Amino acid sequence: MDPKATEASDEEALLTELSRVKKSEDLQFRYGVIVAMNSPAWFSRRRENFQQIIDALRKLLGQSDSGVFAMHNYNIVLLFRRDHRYHLENFDSDLKTILRQHASAAGLEEGQAQDAYELFAFKDQFQDFEAIVMKIIDDYRSFQERRARLLNKAGTAMTTAQGQPLTATSLAKLEDLLRKADITGFLKSQMCCAAAPREQMRVFFREVYVGVSDLRQMVAPRNDLRMVKPLFQQLTRTMDQRVLRAMFDGFVTRQSGNVSLNLNIQTIMSASFREFDTRIANFIPKSQIIVEIPRFDVFWDFAEYLTACEFLRNAGYRVLLDHVTLDVLPMFARPEMGADFIKVMFRPERPNEWREPGVAEKVAAAEAGRIIMAHCETAEALELGQAAGIRLFQGFHIDNLLRDPNRKIA
Repeated sequence: MDPKATEASDEEALLTELSRVKKSEDLQFRYGVIVAMNSPAWFSRRRENFQQIIDALRKLLGQSDSGVFAMHNYNIVLLFRRDHRYHLENFDSDLKTILRQHASAAGLEEGQAQDAYELFAFKDQFQDFEAIVMKIIDDYRSFQERRARLLNKAGTAMTTAQGQPLTATSLAKLEDLLRKADITGFLKSQMCCAAAPREQMRVFFREVYVGVSDLRQMVAPRNDLRMVKPLFQQLTRTMDQRVLRAMFDGFVTRQSGNVSLNLNIQTIMSASFREFDTRIANFIPKSQIIVEIPRFDVFWDFAEYLTACEFLRNAGYRVLLDHVTLDVLPMFARPEMGADFIKVMFRPERPNEWREPGVAEKVAAAEAGRIIMAHCETAEALELGQAAGIRLFQGFHIDNLLRDPNRKIA
């Protein structure tokens, strides 16, 4: 049984299959597993990682009276049968192995994989399993109802075929929806923290941004928003305008501490930002606002980038160059680039670049105090960044450490 064979969502397919199993009363050798990844933001950035895990689990179960169901919250539900305890024990061992092998792809710390799932024997635990599944499905239905209300309110429908890129027409519809919708529902925050060895972490700033994956899932689930770069850039400019407006709606106050905003050069040079600049000091000091500019905007128009940086710094904001990689750090660290901070991306597929000779010297030459390691998703990333002299970090591993404010960094 393959739930992808129909147009139904995996939640609907799971509910149908679970009802069939329940009516059959054939529970003796049937089992269910709920794999709780608990990192939707991780998979929103790396949907291909989630698909890798789904494919591995489908291969483990095979096609015989079983199913793998991908939930909207990135949990995974398995239904299967094993007629012998020996076969069940083998399955349990193989499942642990798969999750360990895909721990990095799933954003799991070492040792977490074996605790990422729960196995239910239907002969004794069917009701427990059913209750958890129904909670997931109820959440999914609430999500669908919220989506329908949003689309109805905006009078907009995104009906392009699955996986299709944005077109000029679908972009116009999406921009119209964004102008009418309450953008605060899509605003996300992630902390950037100072993390020095043997010291407690402290928050340096809070990055405010639009959750593009949440936006896509809610209003344009059939579109790949990022596929056509020029259209996506236009969409980000529209999102920039909505974020600027949200800043006046109580999203930040003088007690908010340092806040960073992701903005395009075109947005910074626009009349909307001039209006923002004249009003924002009534809500938060400009010195607490860090403007993150994507490195690609530097090459779009270097003269305009320098003009934007000069304006921002003269107005009292601080400038952060975003999406820099370690190999090009020296280029963007030059004083003439005018950046107060530089965000360097840790690439999980290339951890060894941080072990190469001269990395610490490269960081020191760029002034370690203004370097932020982003995408710090694992303890390994944090250790490599600290070894290079970096003390500012952002990522899901940092989020996890923040949940224990008294924990000192090893």
